[in-house]
Amino acid sequence: MKSFVLTIAMMIGSSLFAQKIPNWYQELIDQKEGEWVTDNSKYLSDSETTAHYTLKWWKSSNEKDLHGVLMDENEKVIWSYYQYFDKKNGVAVLNQLGLDGIHGRGVIESRGDTIMVNQEFKNSQNASWKEVHHTIRLEDGLEKTISYSYDKNFNLIKGRVYEWEKQVYIKL
Repeated sequence: MKSFVLTIAMMIGSSLFAQKIPNWYQELIDQKEGEWVTDNSKYLSDSETTAHYTLKWWKSSNEKDLHGVLMDENEKVIWSYYQYFDKKNGVAVLNQLGLDGIHGRGVIESRGDTIMVNQEFKNSQNASWKEVHHTIRLEDGLEKTISYSYDKNFNLIKGRVYEWEKQVYIKL
């Protein structure tokens, strides 16, 4: 009986300390859901032949988590994403998985119209590096993302910049 009471007390106690999902995060989930397209033509090379990328986001059945895939124009998945709010630690988390075994994980922060993600990546050889991604909401259905890496002195170096346009489909 003591163990039953203790278990119930622990369950109640842990739920009391679980943090509520903040409004900014729920708004982000609602706003992100859908299909976004960006032009990649300025980054074309012999090793990168994708002219545009498509990013598809969809909510989990609980309406609190977000799943996504980044695809090339042939609909080959390049990255898979899973985003959720960790109530225990009070942070929004983004997990990112590449087909080549690269895994990224980071914390999502809201700064007004800018969403910032600090991520640590690891590849299949266990080498790791950090990146920062800023997403700036320009207007409804239009966002700009800027990627940053770090140099050996931990200074941020600006990388690629993309403008993403949300696709609107009319249901017939």
